[in-house]
Amino acid sequence: MIVGIIVGVFFLAAAGVVVFLAIDDLKHSKAVKEEKQLEKKKEK
Repeated sequence: MIVGIIVGVFFLAAAGVVVFLAIDDLKHSKAVKEEKQLEKKKEK
């Protein structure tokens, strides 16, 4: 029973980290795209 709780908590923590990294990656890729678009506008 205790092992099940530990595994459950660990699984939830791992899932939270994965979701956090995915969201952080999306924000970063959006920022990079916006920077590239701004650079293209400056070149024109």
